Amino acid sequence: MSGDDQVGDPHGEGAPDAADAEPGPSRREVLAATAVAATIALGSSISLSASQASTPTTVPMALVRRLRDHGVDDLFGVPGATCSALFEAARTGGMRIVVTSSDLEAAYAAEGYARVRGLSVVSVSYGVGALALLPVVAGAYAEHVPMLIVNGGPSARDLRLQEVHGALYSHSAARPNADLAAFEQVAAATIRVDRLADASAAIERAIRTALGERRPVYLEIAKHLWWGACAAGTGSLHAQPDTTPGDPAAVATIARALQAAKRPLVMVGVDVQRQGLSAAVEGWLRRTGLPWVSTLLGKSAIDERTPGLLGVYMGGRSLPAVRKAVADSDAVLALGTIMSRSYRDLATQAGDRLLRVEGGELWQGTTRSPAGLGGVVHGLGKVSYTAPEWAPILADRSFDARRSSLVRTDAGPVTKVEEGLHYEDVVRAVSDLMTEDFVAVTDTSLSMYPCAELDTHGRGGFVCNGVWQSIGFSVGAGLGVGLAQARRPIVLCGDGGFQMTSMALSTLARHRVRAIVVLFDNALYGIEQFLLNKAWFGEPRPTDPFPYLALHRWDYDAVGAGMGVALARTVSDTASLDAALKAALQADGPALITARIKPHDLPPELRA
Repeated sequence: MSGDDQVGDPHGEGAPDAADAEPGPSRREVLAATAVAATIALGSSISLSASQASTPTTVPMALVRRLRDHGVDDLFGVPGATCSALFEAARTGGMRIVVTSSDLEAAYAAEGYARVRGLSVVSVSYGVGALALLPVVAGAYAEHVPMLIVNGGPSARDLRLQEVHGALYSHSAARPNADLAAFEQVAAATIRVDRLADASAAIERAIRTALGERRPVYLEIAKHLWWGACAAGTGSLHAQPDTTPGDPAAVATIARALQAAKRPLVMVGVDVQRQGLSAAVEGWLRRTGLPWVSTLLGKSAIDERTPGLLGVYMGGRSLPAVRKAVADSDAVLALGTIMSRSYRDLATQAGDRLLRVEGGELWQGTTRSPAGLGGVVHGLGKVSYTAPEWAPILADRSFDARRSSLVRTDAGPVTKVEEGLHYEDVVRAVSDLMTEDFVAVTDTSLSMYPCAELDTHGRGGFVCNGVWQSIGFSVGAGLGVGLAQARRPIVLCGDGGFQMTSMALSTLARHRVRAIVVLFDNALYGIEQFLLNKAWFGEPRPTDPFPYLALHRWDYDAVGAGMGVALARTVSDTASLDAALKAALQADGPALITARIKPHDLPPELRA
């Protein structure tokens, strides 16, 4: 990726015609002016008072102030000429700048950070950088993650010269407003600032929308406006919490269904956490005694020590006991869930026995009516109700106890003689390690099925990409999670995903994030091999996988050492795995543990 090569010219096309001129200093003068404005506004302190916040400043400093007002202390990205003014303002404004090894990594890190902090910001160069963020931003939209994507876009002159003369500006895709149009498909709002007078209102709208809709927002500021004067807003842009009873009709409908049911069940989704309702839902479940499950994305949205837990529901790939409980229930109340592919059968076949509160509506079958999640949760808390005892509740929350109903068999003679570990071996060892000091960050791979039963502690102890399911999410997201809070990330990633985002190890090392990255190495895009030919895993004699699914096996220890990790080990048996995990706990920096997996191994729930 390259930046603007006309560094001394703020327009990037040489001297403008008089009629098209947009006055502005050189890029060096822009950065110097930003730094001076920041110094005057902040002095030696990085805290912002209300009086300071109303003082006119530069556009990037106004944005930095408002982000910090809302708990965002880190800027992720890869600097470029179109956005360097923001990086300089962040530096002088007291934000930590996290420059990553790629634009994709920056997006994943910001996404992971937002899942913990509630908001994040990422900035990269126009076009060549910004469009690389699209897959991550799409996932954030699908999974309700509020993040701000800030871009320095073309000036009005750039756009006019392209339209009239066919002369492209830097990183132009030869279409007007290409970045803006691309992000319209994956963001809650796309905002472009062409006039300095609109900058302050645009910043306020962008942050308010991201927080209110809990989704990504794209903010593009024409590059010649960065150094202009701008008033920073004041006050909170958070939406007021919904403490009203909500739609009384929705609450009454749900209460009647639960009271009439012989086998009621609650399904907890991620929006319970996103909307700050974890404590209220935990308290309600404790009072009612209702059995409950979570979705994969909603795992640890409430503390898994809340009484009544049956496990994680993942549709047809759920543990048998959990799958049976959902199938047997005559009233399933889904709170804040996102009905991804894994839940499509439930959503389309359960009929009126499934009541879903999501997206501002109550769904019962195909009938929809207005209902806010917060209002429903608080309204149900005022309803007197005691649930019947009918479901097998988890008394022992250990990994093995959760999975005791699975029938464990090797795939066949091949698996028995292959060297390496089972997926179960690795996830069990990690589960035994988990305490309130750790957050598990998992990826999309065959390992995600046993990872669903990790024994987490407290709220927010599990982060995944369970709806969008892009491989490579976890290593970059682990960086953001590690910088957002004090708990150590334990990242669990397949080798296919790791090879997409492995450079995040370098950024973890640079910022001394003590993440433990556990890599499942079977030299295979295993989940794709499973989807295309499950029988391969049970074949009686060795055969090659589909040739386009085989991975080139890296020397992962050398990769880790080259990236600067504190510890890098490859293990192929349980004793060496346990020793490596113990060593990783003491490492003063990130650790990489490569677990060699039997090539034909499958998690037990996938063998049925």
